[in-house]
Amino acid sequence: MAGKKSTAHGGASTTPDAILAAAERLFAEGGIGAVSNRRIAEAAGAANHFAVGYHFGTKENLVLALMRRHIDGMDRLRRSAAEELAGSSDPRGFVAALVRQLPAYLATLQPPTYAARFALQTLTDPSWLDIGLRESATSADEALRGGLRAALRGNDLGITSDVLQARVTALRVLLPSVCAEHERLGSRSRFRSWDAVADFLEDTGCGLVLAPVVAGKRRKATRNAGS
Repeated sequence: MAGKKSTAHGGASTTPDAILAAAERLFAEGGIGAVSNRRIAEAAGAANHFAVGYHFGTKENLVLALMRRHIDGMDRLRRSAAEELAGSSDPRGFVAALVRQLPAYLATLQPPTYAARFALQTLTDPSWLDIGLRESATSADEALRGGLRAALRGNDLGITSDVLQARVTALRVLLPSVCAEHERLGSRSRFRSWDAVADFLEDTGCGLVLAPVVAGKRRKATRNAGS
């Protein structure tokens, strides 16, 4: 993506930014629960071991600050996608918009990045999962998911609202998983770029979300066989 790279992960000139950068790296590599505020302060180069508490109050506030920084950055891309798709009846377009925003946002960050691995930690740690889902449920995200629901209304694939919700939830874990692996491997990744990651996620996401429901096909086959 064109434009100036963000310096959110490196070259932090203020203590709060240094703490955020250090915390994200440590959380990404070791898990949120395993990292103490003291260790974060030391990694940030703070002379005061209580620097995290001084600037953020609690560890939860620190994690929320990291979440919101990335969600705000990605939400700008979501809003643009939602505006472009307004009134569309193409479900693939909405799935593509839902999955491409994360790699597109990660491409704007100055490497090395830890944002995808941090996001994966928040979604796989039960104590942070609900908070992460709540924070990411922005109006732009809801507009895209609502557009997808509308595009699939009355579909003949057997995709009910419950099935769709379960598939979108699975998609939320798939996205940071793939992005985290690309982020971790760097030049050793099978993907050449974040655009290539986005292409893979679009194909995989559409396959996951828009596949016919097997149970529905079996019921239909059984009804046809008995008629």
